[in-house]
Amino acid sequence: MTSTPPADTLRDGNVKATIWKNEGDKGAYYSTTFSRTYKDDKGEYRETQSFSSNDLLRISELAREAHHHTKELRQRDYAERRDPSQDADGVEQRLRNNRASRSQSREGRER
Repeated sequence: MTSTPPADTLRDGNVKATIWKNEGDKGAYYSTTFSRTYKDDKGEYRETQSFSSNDLLRISELAREAHHHTKELRQRDYAERRDPSQDADGVEQRLRNNRASRSQSREGRER
């Protein structure tokens, strides 16, 4: 059985949001899982879906970013379905512009 790689992974320190592309009866849809990486007693990396109170704000911000990112991925999927010959670089540039715009908006709110 082959494993499908995630569509994307967003990180904040040792906390991450993994975005998965799934195929359903009505086409593609995206889901997101959240996890935290830690080292066990033997020094090996492990993942858990349990979060401390200090992680919760980071999870909420990652959830916000994942929401926006999955919206962009759905828009890209829709654009590619409408016009398969559409320039992929143009779509990627719009995604980068949208991310930059959100980042500037976030910085403005923090001031």
